[in-house]
Amino acid sequence: MKHTSTTFILILFLSVFCLNSSAQTPSSTATLGVTLQCAGGTNNRAGIAYNPNQQFYYSINAGAGSYPIETFSSTGTPLASIASGYSYRGLWWHSATNTLEGKVYSSAGIVHQNLDASFYPLGTGTTIVTGSGPDIQSCGDYDWVDDEVLYYFSGSIYRYDRSTHTLISSVAITGLPVATGNLNNNTAAYTGIAGMEAGVYDYVNKAFYFINKTTGAYVGTCQLPSTAPGASSFQMGFDNDLLWLYNTATSQWESYNVINNCETQNSITETACTSYTSPSGNYTWTVSDVYTDTIPNAAGCDSIISIDLTIIPEMTGMVNDTICFNGSVIVNGNTYDAQTPTGTEVFTNVGPNGCDSTVTINLSVLPAIDLAVTNVGTTLTSDQSGATYQWIDCDNNTQISGETNQSYTPTVTGNYAVVVTMNNCSDTSACTLVDFTGIEELTISGKELIMIIDLTGRQTEFTPNTPLIFIYSDGTRERVMEIE
Repeated sequence: MKHTSTTFILILFLSVFCLNSSAQTPSSTATLGVTLQCAGGTNNRAGIAYNPNQQFYYSINAGAGSYPIETFSSTGTPLASIASGYSYRGLWWHSATNTLEGKVYSSAGIVHQNLDASFYPLGTGTTIVTGSGPDIQSCGDYDWVDDEVLYYFSGSIYRYDRSTHTLISSVAITGLPVATGNLNNNTAAYTGIAGMEAGVYDYVNKAFYFINKTTGAYVGTCQLPSTAPGASSFQMGFDNDLLWLYNTATSQWESYNVINNCETQNSITETACTSYTSPSGNYTWTVSDVYTDTIPNAAGCDSIISIDLTIIPEMTGMVNDTICFNGSVIVNGNTYDAQTPTGTEVFTNVGPNGCDSTVTINLSVLPAIDLAVTNVGTTLTSDQSGATYQWIDCDNNTQISGETNQSYTPTVTGNYAVVVTMNNCSDTSACTLVDFTGIEELTISGKELIMIIDLTGRQTEFTPNTPLIFIYSDGTRERVMEIE
Protein backbone atom coordinates (compact mmCIF):
# COMPACT_ATOMS: atom_id res chain seq x y z
CA MET A 1 0.00 0.00 0.00
CA LYS A 2 1.18 3.48 -0.73
CA HIS A 3 1.33 5.79 2.28
CA THR A 4 1.28 9.56 1.89
CA SER A 5 2.77 11.51 4.77
CA THR A 6 3.67 15.07 5.67
CA THR A 7 7.35 15.40 6.47
CA PHE A 8 8.03 17.08 9.73
CA ILE A 9 10.97 17.77 12.00
CA LEU A 10 10.56 17.75 15.74
CA ILE A 11 12.99 19.95 17.62
CA LEU A 12 13.13 19.16 21.32
CA PHE A 13 14.43 21.72 23.77
CA LEU A 14 15.84 19.80 26.70
CA SER A 15 15.75 20.98 30.28
CA VAL A 16 19.01 20.95 32.24
CA PHE A 17 17.31 19.50 35.31
CA CYS A 18 15.25 16.53 34.12
CA LEU A 19 14.82 13.71 36.59
CA ASN A 20 12.31 11.36 34.97
CA SER A 21 10.67 10.42 31.70
CA SER A 22 7.80 12.89 31.86
CA ALA A 23 7.56 15.96 29.64
CA GLN A 24 7.24 17.92 32.87
CA THR A 25 10.29 17.81 35.10
CA PRO A 26 11.13 19.35 38.48
CA SER A 27 13.12 22.54 38.67
CA SER A 28 15.93 22.70 41.19
CA THR A 29 15.21 26.38 41.82
CA ALA A 30 12.23 28.60 41.09
CA THR A 31 11.83 32.28 40.36
CA LEU A 32 8.90 34.63 40.74
CA GLY A 33 6.60 34.81 37.73
CA VAL A 34 3.12 36.18 37.06
CA THR A 35 1.25 37.78 39.95
CA LEU A 36 -2.50 38.18 40.39
CA GLN A 37 -3.70 41.25 42.28
CA CYS A 38 -6.70 40.27 44.41
CA ALA A 39 -9.30 42.54 45.99
CA GLY A 40 -11.73 42.02 48.85
CA GLY A 41 -12.23 38.93 50.94
CA THR A 42 -9.66 37.69 53.45
CA ASN A 43 -6.11 36.39 53.46
CA ASN A 44 -7.35 32.81 53.38
CA ARG A 45 -7.11 32.39 49.62
CA ALA A 46 -7.62 28.67 49.14
CA GLY A 47 -6.63 27.74 45.63
CA ILE A 48 -5.96 28.59 41.98
CA ALA A 49 -7.40 26.98 38.83
CA TYR A 50 -6.31 27.51 35.21
CA ASN A 51 -8.65 27.35 32.21
CA PRO A 52 -6.34 26.46 29.28
CA ASN A 53 -8.99 27.13 26.65
CA GLN A 54 -9.57 30.77 27.54
CA GLN A 55 -6.22 31.08 29.37
CA PHE A 56 -7.91 32.33 32.52
CA TYR A 57 -6.84 31.98 36.14
CA TYR A 58 -9.53 31.68 38.85
CA SER A 59 -8.87 32.52 42.51
CA ILE A 60 -11.01 31.49 45.49
CA ASN A 61 -11.28 32.58 49.11
CA ALA A 62 -12.02 30.20 52.00
CA GLY A 63 -14.38 31.21 54.76
CA ALA A 64 -17.75 32.06 53.20
CA GLY A 65 -19.72 32.01 49.98
CA SER A 66 -19.84 35.81 50.10
CA TYR A 67 -16.08 35.99 49.47
CA PRO A 68 -14.99 36.57 45.89
CA ILE A 69 -14.12 34.17 43.11
CA GLU A 70 -11.92 36.23 40.79
CA THR A 71 -10.94 35.80 37.13
CA PHE A 72 -7.61 36.92 35.67
CA SER A 73 -5.96 36.78 32.27
CA SER A 74 -2.85 34.62 31.83
CA THR A 75 -0.74 37.75 32.28
CA GLY A 76 -2.48 38.74 35.50
CA THR A 77 -5.02 41.30 34.32
CA PRO A 78 -8.18 41.25 36.51
CA LEU A 79 -11.23 40.37 34.39
CA ALA A 80 -14.14 39.64 36.74
CA SER A 81 -15.05 39.19 40.40
CA ILE A 82 -18.22 37.88 42.06
CA ALA A 83 -19.27 36.28 45.32
CA SER A 84 -18.49 32.58 44.79
CA GLY A 85 -21.51 31.19 46.61
CA TYR A 86 -19.33 28.54 48.30
CA SER A 87 -16.73 28.35 51.07
CA TYR A 88 -14.08 26.70 48.90
CA ARG A 89 -11.18 24.49 49.97
CA GLY A 90 -9.36 23.94 46.68
CA LEU A 91 -10.22 24.62 43.04
CA TRP A 92 -9.38 23.04 39.66
CA TRP A 93 -10.30 22.95 35.97
CA HIS A 94 -11.83 19.65 34.84
CA SER A 95 -10.50 19.32 31.29
CA ALA A 96 -12.65 16.33 30.32
CA THR A 97 -15.85 18.38 30.74
CA ASN A 98 -14.33 21.89 30.45
CA THR A 99 -15.83 22.92 33.76
CA LEU A 100 -14.65 24.65 36.92
CA GLU A 101 -14.84 22.50 40.06
CA GLY A 102 -13.76 22.70 43.66
CA LYS A 103 -13.84 21.18 47.12
CA VAL A 104 -16.16 22.90 49.62
CA TYR A 105 -15.77 23.20 53.39
CA SER A 106 -16.56 20.23 55.62
CA SER A 107 -18.81 17.54 54.10
CA ALA A 108 -20.31 19.72 51.36
CA GLY A 109 -18.19 17.76 48.88
CA ILE A 110 -17.28 18.75 45.34
CA VAL A 111 -19.21 21.38 43.38
CA HIS A 112 -19.39 22.55 39.79
CA GLN A 113 -19.15 26.36 39.52
CA ASN A 114 -21.44 27.83 36.86
CA LEU A 115 -19.83 30.06 34.21
CA ASP A 116 -21.32 32.56 31.79
CA ALA A 117 -20.75 32.67 28.03
CA SER A 118 -17.43 34.46 28.61
CA PHE A 119 -16.35 31.73 31.06
CA TYR A 120 -16.59 34.08 34.02
CA PRO A 121 -18.08 32.56 37.25
CA LEU A 122 -21.73 33.32 37.97
CA GLY A 123 -21.67 32.81 41.72
CA THR A 124 -23.86 29.72 41.49
CA GLY A 125 -23.26 26.04 40.95
CA THR A 126 -24.34 22.46 41.54
CA THR A 127 -23.11 19.77 43.89
CA ILE A 128 -21.38 16.86 42.17
CA VAL A 129 -20.88 14.68 45.24
CA THR A 130 -20.92 15.23 48.99
CA GLY A 131 -18.39 14.10 51.57
CA SER A 132 -15.48 15.51 53.51
CA GLY A 133 -11.77 15.05 52.89
CA PRO A 134 -9.38 13.94 55.63
CA ASP A 135 -10.10 17.18 57.52
CA ILE A 136 -12.83 19.79 57.22
CA GLN A 137 -10.20 22.40 56.30
CA SER A 138 -8.28 20.24 53.81
CA CYS A 139 -7.78 21.97 50.43
CA GLY A 140 -7.85 19.50 47.54
CA ASP A 141 -6.09 19.50 44.17
CA TYR A 142 -7.22 17.47 41.15
CA ASP A 143 -5.24 14.55 39.69
CA TRP A 144 -6.49 14.59 36.08
CA VAL A 145 -4.57 11.44 35.15
CA ASP A 146 -6.30 9.12 37.63
CA ASP A 147 -9.43 11.24 38.25
CA GLU A 148 -8.60 11.65 41.93
CA VAL A 149 -8.42 14.50 44.43
CA LEU A 150 -5.21 14.76 46.47
CA TYR A 151 -5.12 16.10 50.05
CA TYR A 152 -2.41 16.69 52.63
CA PHE A 153 -3.20 16.31 56.32
CA SER A 154 -1.06 15.66 59.39
CA GLY A 155 2.00 14.25 57.59
CA SER A 156 0.16 12.08 55.05
CA ILE A 157 -1.02 12.21 51.44
CA TYR A 158 -4.67 11.22 50.92
CA ARG A 159 -6.18 10.11 47.62
CA TYR A 160 -9.96 10.40 47.09
CA ASP A 161 -12.04 9.24 44.13
CA ARG A 162 -13.37 12.39 42.47
CA SER A 163 -16.72 10.95 41.36
CA THR A 164 -17.63 9.40 44.73
CA HIS A 165 -15.34 11.39 47.02
CA THR A 166 -14.46 8.24 48.90
CA LEU A 167 -10.99 7.46 50.22
CA ILE A 168 -8.75 5.40 47.93
CA SER A 169 -5.63 5.36 50.10
CA SER A 170 -3.54 7.34 52.53
CA VAL A 171 0.21 7.13 53.01
CA ALA A 172 2.60 8.85 55.37
CA ILE A 173 5.27 11.04 53.79
CA THR A 174 8.75 9.62 54.37
CA GLY A 175 12.27 10.87 53.75
CA LEU A 176 11.58 14.60 54.02
CA PRO A 177 14.64 16.72 54.84
CA VAL A 178 12.56 18.61 57.41
CA ALA A 179 9.89 17.88 59.98
CA THR A 180 6.29 17.82 58.78
CA GLY A 181 5.66 20.76 61.09
CA ASN A 182 7.37 22.91 58.46
CA LEU A 183 4.66 22.13 55.89
CA ASN A 184 1.59 24.11 54.94
CA ASN A 185 -0.87 22.24 57.14
CA ASN A 186 -3.90 21.87 54.91
CA THR A 187 -2.93 22.18 51.22
CA ALA A 188 -1.52 19.67 48.72
CA ALA A 189 -0.52 20.07 45.09
CA TYR A 190 -0.86 17.71 42.13
CA THR A 191 2.21 18.15 39.86
CA GLY A 192 1.32 15.81 36.98
CA ILE A 193 4.79 14.23 37.06
CA ALA A 194 4.72 10.42 37.25
CA GLY A 195 6.40 9.13 40.40
CA MET A 196 6.33 12.54 42.04
CA GLU A 197 2.69 13.42 41.65
CA ALA A 198 2.11 15.15 45.01
CA GLY A 199 3.67 18.33 46.30
CA VAL A 200 3.87 20.05 49.69
CA TYR A 201 5.27 23.45 50.68
CA ASP A 202 7.89 24.08 53.37
CA TYR A 203 6.92 27.58 54.46
CA VAL A 204 9.92 27.81 56.82
CA ASN A 205 12.69 27.06 54.29
CA LYS A 206 10.69 28.29 51.28
CA ALA A 207 10.98 24.97 49.44
CA PHE A 208 8.62 22.81 47.44
CA TYR A 209 8.91 19.05 47.97
CA PHE A 210 7.95 16.43 45.36
CA ILE A 211 6.28 13.31 46.81
CA ASN A 212 5.36 9.93 45.30
CA LYS A 213 1.59 9.79 45.86
CA THR A 214 1.54 5.98 46.05
CA THR A 215 4.46 5.35 48.42
CA GLY A 216 4.64 8.72 50.19
CA ALA A 217 8.39 8.85 49.51
CA TYR A 218 10.09 12.24 49.22
CA VAL A 219 11.63 12.52 45.72
CA GLY A 220 13.14 15.97 45.29
CA THR A 221 13.19 19.66 46.18
CA CYS A 222 12.70 22.91 44.31
CA GLN A 223 14.13 25.85 46.22
CA LEU A 224 12.16 29.11 46.13
CA PRO A 225 13.58 32.58 46.81
CA SER A 226 13.88 33.57 50.46
CA THR A 227 11.36 36.32 49.75
CA ALA A 228 8.60 33.83 48.87
CA PRO A 229 5.48 34.07 51.05
CA GLY A 230 5.44 31.99 54.21
CA ALA A 231 2.10 30.27 53.61
CA SER A 232 1.65 28.08 56.68
CA SER A 233 -2.08 27.45 56.17
CA PHE A 234 -4.26 28.08 53.09
CA GLN A 235 -2.61 30.73 50.81
CA MET A 236 -1.35 27.99 48.44
CA GLY A 237 -2.46 26.66 45.09
CA PHE A 238 -1.02 24.75 42.15
CA ASP A 239 -1.96 24.84 38.44
CA ASN A 240 -0.47 25.37 34.99
CA ASP A 241 2.80 23.86 36.32
CA LEU A 242 3.13 26.73 38.78
CA LEU A 243 3.15 26.85 42.55
CA TRP A 244 1.01 29.76 43.72
CA LEU A 245 1.58 31.40 47.12
CA TYR A 246 -0.53 34.24 48.48
CA ASN A 247 1.36 37.30 49.70
CA THR A 248 -0.75 38.79 52.48
CA ALA A 249 1.24 42.02 52.46
CA THR A 250 0.38 42.83 48.85
CA SER A 251 -2.86 40.77 48.47
CA GLN A 252 -1.30 39.06 45.49
CA TRP A 253 -0.98 35.51 44.28
CA GLU A 254 2.68 34.94 43.34
CA SER A 255 3.61 32.18 40.90
CA TYR A 256 6.82 30.11 40.99
CA ASN A 257 8.04 27.84 38.21
CA VAL A 258 8.78 24.72 40.23
CA ILE A 259 8.32 22.59 37.09
CA ASN A 260 10.17 22.72 33.79
CA ASN A 261 7.62 22.17 31.06
CA CYS A 262 10.04 21.19 28.33
CA GLU A 263 7.58 19.38 26.09
CA THR A 264 7.06 20.61 22.54
CA GLN A 265 3.70 20.56 20.81
CA ASN A 266 3.25 20.13 17.08
CA SER A 267 0.26 19.81 14.77
CA ILE A 268 0.39 17.93 11.49
CA THR A 269 -2.12 16.91 8.86
CA GLU A 270 -1.87 13.40 7.47
CA THR A 271 -3.60 11.49 4.69
CA ALA A 272 -3.08 7.75 4.46
CA CYS A 273 -4.41 4.76 2.61
CA THR A 274 -6.37 2.27 4.76
CA SER A 275 -4.27 2.77 7.92
CA TYR A 276 -1.68 5.07 9.48
CA THR A 277 1.06 4.33 11.98
CA SER A 278 1.81 7.14 14.40
CA PRO A 279 5.24 8.81 14.40
CA SER A 280 6.11 7.06 17.67
CA GLY A 281 5.18 3.69 16.18
CA ASN A 282 2.92 2.98 19.15
CA TYR A 283 -0.42 3.30 17.39
CA THR A 284 -2.04 2.27 14.12
CA TRP A 285 -5.24 4.10 13.22
CA THR A 286 -7.77 3.09 10.58
CA VAL A 287 -10.44 5.79 11.06
CA SER A 288 -10.25 9.50 10.21
CA ASP A 289 -10.02 11.62 13.36
CA VAL A 290 -7.74 13.94 15.30
CA TYR A 291 -5.24 11.90 17.33
CA THR A 292 -2.48 12.68 19.81
CA ASP A 293 0.88 10.93 19.80
CA THR A 294 3.82 11.35 22.16
CA ILE A 295 7.46 10.90 21.25
CA PRO A 296 9.39 10.58 24.52
CA ASN A 297 12.90 11.90 24.99
CA ALA A 298 15.45 10.21 27.19
CA ALA A 299 16.01 13.51 28.97
CA GLY A 300 12.34 13.66 29.92
CA CYS A 301 11.12 16.28 27.45
CA ASP A 302 8.36 14.83 25.31
CA SER A 303 7.13 15.95 21.93
CA ILE A 304 3.33 16.00 21.79
CA ILE A 305 1.94 15.72 18.26
CA SER A 306 -1.66 16.45 17.29
CA ILE A 307 -2.43 14.57 14.09
CA ASP A 308 -5.40 15.58 11.93
CA LEU A 309 -5.73 12.28 10.12
CA THR A 310 -7.74 11.44 7.03
CA ILE A 311 -7.95 7.75 6.18
CA ILE A 312 -8.89 6.95 2.60
CA PRO A 313 -10.67 3.59 2.66
CA GLU A 314 -9.43 0.94 0.31
CA MET A 315 -11.27 1.04 -3.01
CA THR A 316 -12.70 -2.36 -3.84
CA GLY A 317 -14.47 -3.78 -6.83
CA MET A 318 -16.05 -7.05 -7.90
CA VAL A 319 -16.14 -8.78 -11.26
CA ASN A 320 -19.18 -11.04 -11.11
CA ASP A 321 -19.63 -12.36 -14.62
CA THR A 322 -20.77 -15.41 -16.53
CA ILE A 323 -18.51 -16.71 -19.26
CA CYS A 324 -18.70 -19.46 -21.83
CA PHE A 325 -16.79 -22.64 -21.14
CA ASN A 326 -14.25 -21.49 -23.71
CA GLY A 327 -14.37 -17.78 -22.76
CA SER A 328 -12.08 -15.64 -20.61
CA VAL A 329 -11.80 -12.26 -18.86
CA ILE A 330 -8.58 -10.27 -18.58
CA VAL A 331 -8.18 -8.28 -15.35
CA ASN A 332 -5.03 -6.31 -14.59
CA GLY A 333 -3.25 -8.20 -17.36
CA ASN A 334 -4.14 -11.65 -15.97
CA THR A 335 -6.50 -14.11 -17.67
CA TYR A 336 -9.41 -15.74 -15.83
CA ASP A 337 -11.26 -18.64 -17.48
CA ALA A 338 -12.81 -22.04 -16.75
CA GLN A 339 -9.55 -23.24 -15.22
CA THR A 340 -9.05 -20.08 -13.13
CA PRO A 341 -12.50 -18.61 -12.43
CA THR A 342 -11.67 -16.72 -9.18
CA GLY A 343 -8.94 -14.48 -7.83
CA THR A 344 -7.94 -11.07 -6.47
CA GLU A 345 -6.14 -8.30 -8.29
CA VAL A 346 -4.48 -5.23 -6.70
CA PHE A 347 -4.28 -2.10 -8.83
CA THR A 348 -1.36 -0.09 -7.45
CA ASN A 349 -1.62 3.69 -7.05
CA VAL A 350 -4.85 4.09 -9.04
CA GLY A 351 -7.20 5.25 -6.27
CA PRO A 352 -7.58 8.71 -4.67
CA ASN A 353 -4.35 10.12 -3.29
CA GLY A 354 -2.42 7.32 -4.96
CA CYS A 355 -4.01 4.57 -2.88
CA ASP A 356 -4.32 1.01 -4.12
CA SER A 357 -7.55 -0.62 -5.30
CA THR A 358 -8.51 -4.26 -4.98
CA VAL A 359 -10.76 -6.16 -7.41
CA THR A 360 -12.19 -9.60 -6.61
CA ILE A 361 -12.98 -11.84 -9.58
CA ASN A 362 -15.75 -14.43 -9.35
CA LEU A 363 -16.72 -16.01 -12.67
CA SER A 364 -19.55 -18.45 -13.37
CA VAL A 365 -18.66 -20.81 -16.25
CA LEU A 366 -21.41 -22.19 -18.51
CA PRO A 367 -21.36 -25.91 -19.37
CA ALA A 368 -19.31 -27.02 -22.38
CA ILE A 369 -21.04 -27.77 -25.69
CA ASP A 370 -21.02 -31.34 -27.01
CA LEU A 371 -19.14 -30.98 -30.30
CA ALA A 372 -19.35 -34.60 -31.39
CA VAL A 373 -20.85 -35.22 -34.88
CA THR A 374 -22.37 -38.58 -35.90
CA ASN A 375 -21.94 -39.61 -39.56
CA VAL A 376 -24.62 -42.00 -40.81
CA GLY A 377 -24.08 -42.70 -44.51
CA THR A 378 -23.65 -39.24 -45.86
CA THR A 379 -25.79 -37.52 -43.20
CA LEU A 380 -24.00 -35.58 -40.45
CA THR A 381 -25.79 -34.96 -37.11
CA SER A 382 -24.63 -32.81 -34.16
CA ASP A 383 -24.81 -34.71 -30.87
CA GLN A 384 -25.75 -31.48 -29.01
CA SER A 385 -29.52 -31.06 -28.74
CA GLY A 386 -31.44 -27.88 -27.99
CA ALA A 387 -28.96 -25.57 -29.69
CA THR A 388 -28.77 -23.55 -32.90
CA TYR A 389 -26.56 -24.74 -35.73
CA GLN A 390 -24.68 -23.49 -38.75
CA TRP A 391 -22.95 -26.02 -41.00
CA ILE A 392 -19.76 -24.97 -42.71
CA ASP A 393 -17.63 -26.16 -45.61
CA CYS A 394 -14.21 -26.68 -44.08
CA ASP A 395 -12.46 -26.93 -47.45
CA ASN A 396 -13.63 -23.48 -48.51
CA ASN A 397 -13.99 -22.03 -45.00
CA THR A 398 -17.49 -20.83 -45.75
CA GLN A 399 -20.91 -21.16 -44.16
CA ILE A 400 -23.36 -23.33 -46.07
CA SER A 401 -26.38 -21.15 -46.71
CA GLY A 402 -29.62 -22.37 -45.17
CA GLU A 403 -28.08 -25.35 -43.41
CA THR A 404 -29.08 -24.54 -39.83
CA ASN A 405 -30.67 -27.84 -38.72
CA GLN A 406 -29.16 -30.30 -36.31
CA SER A 407 -28.48 -32.68 -39.26
CA TYR A 408 -26.97 -31.97 -42.65
CA THR A 409 -26.57 -34.23 -45.72
CA PRO A 410 -23.81 -33.05 -48.07
CA THR A 411 -24.09 -33.79 -51.81
CA VAL A 412 -20.41 -33.74 -52.72
CA THR A 413 -17.28 -35.17 -51.24
CA GLY A 414 -15.69 -32.79 -48.74
CA ASN A 415 -14.93 -31.91 -45.13
CA TYR A 416 -17.77 -30.47 -43.09
CA ALA A 417 -18.24 -29.09 -39.56
CA VAL A 418 -20.97 -27.42 -37.54
CA VAL A 419 -20.95 -24.25 -35.40
CA VAL A 420 -23.09 -24.99 -32.34
CA THR A 421 -24.52 -22.09 -30.30
CA MET A 422 -26.09 -22.63 -26.89
CA ASN A 423 -26.65 -20.16 -24.02
CA ASN A 424 -25.04 -17.50 -26.24
CA CYS A 425 -21.89 -19.59 -26.38
CA SER A 426 -20.56 -20.92 -29.67
CA ASP A 427 -18.01 -23.52 -30.65
CA THR A 428 -17.13 -25.40 -33.79
CA SER A 429 -16.88 -29.15 -34.21
CA ALA A 430 -14.00 -30.90 -35.87
CA CYS A 431 -14.25 -31.31 -39.65
CA THR A 432 -15.75 -34.64 -40.83
CA LEU A 433 -14.99 -36.17 -44.22
CA VAL A 434 -17.95 -37.23 -46.34
CA ASP A 435 -16.72 -39.31 -49.34
CA PHE A 436 -18.90 -39.94 -52.38
CA THR A 437 -16.14 -41.62 -54.43
CA GLY A 438 -17.60 -44.63 -56.39
CA ILE A 439 -21.14 -43.76 -55.39
CA GLU A 440 -21.38 -40.73 -57.64
CA GLU A 441 -20.52 -42.93 -60.68
CA LEU A 442 -23.61 -45.09 -60.08
CA THR A 443 -26.06 -42.22 -59.75
CA ILE A 444 -29.03 -42.66 -62.06
CA SER A 445 -30.22 -39.58 -63.93
CA GLY A 446 -33.13 -37.87 -62.20
CA LYS A 447 -32.51 -39.37 -58.78
CA GLU A 448 -29.72 -39.40 -56.25
CA LEU A 449 -28.22 -42.38 -54.47
CA ILE A 450 -28.38 -41.64 -50.75
CA MET A 451 -27.57 -44.97 -49.11
CA ILE A 452 -26.19 -48.47 -49.78
CA ILE A 453 -27.16 -51.45 -47.63
CA ASP A 454 -26.26 -55.13 -47.80
CA LEU A 455 -28.77 -57.96 -48.00
CA THR A 456 -29.08 -57.96 -44.17
CA GLY A 457 -30.10 -54.29 -44.12
CA ARG A 458 -26.86 -52.94 -42.73
CA GLN A 459 -25.46 -49.71 -44.21
CA THR A 460 -22.26 -50.33 -46.15
CA GLU A 461 -20.10 -48.93 -48.93
CA PHE A 462 -20.00 -49.98 -52.56
CA THR A 463 -18.02 -53.17 -53.06
CA PRO A 464 -17.61 -54.99 -56.42
CA ASN A 465 -18.78 -58.60 -56.75
CA THR A 466 -21.16 -58.18 -53.79
CA PRO A 467 -24.98 -58.10 -53.88
CA LEU A 468 -26.08 -54.67 -52.60
CA ILE A 469 -29.23 -52.61 -52.34
CA PHE A 470 -29.08 -48.97 -53.52
CA ILE A 471 -31.58 -46.55 -51.95
CA TYR A 472 -32.39 -43.44 -53.98
CA SER A 473 -33.65 -39.99 -53.13
CA ASP A 474 -37.07 -40.72 -54.66
CA GLY A 475 -37.54 -43.64 -52.25
CA THR A 476 -36.88 -46.36 -54.80
CA ARG A 477 -34.52 -49.26 -54.28
CA GLU A 478 -32.40 -51.24 -56.65
CA ARG A 479 -30.53 -54.51 -56.23
CA VAL A 480 -27.09 -54.15 -57.76
CA MET A 481 -24.04 -56.33 -58.12
CA GLU A 482 -21.17 -55.16 -60.29
CA ILE A 483 -18.81 -57.90 -61.42
CA GLU A 484 -15.18 -57.12 -62.07
